[in-house]
Amino acid sequence: MDDIVAAKGPRELWSGVTDQLTLADFISCGGYDRQLRRMRCLALPDAP
Repeated sequence: MDDIVAAKGPRELWSGVTDQLTLADFISCGGYDRQLRRMRCLALPDAP
């Protein structure tokens, strides 16, 4: 965890490490893609 905080640097102190790790996990596990597909189907029902 300290490596991540060090890599972020002082400019990103307002972004929580836990939030970023959660988002990274969501994206890497395909959750973000699934959500986008679901929302596209709702917003654009005729889209592929």
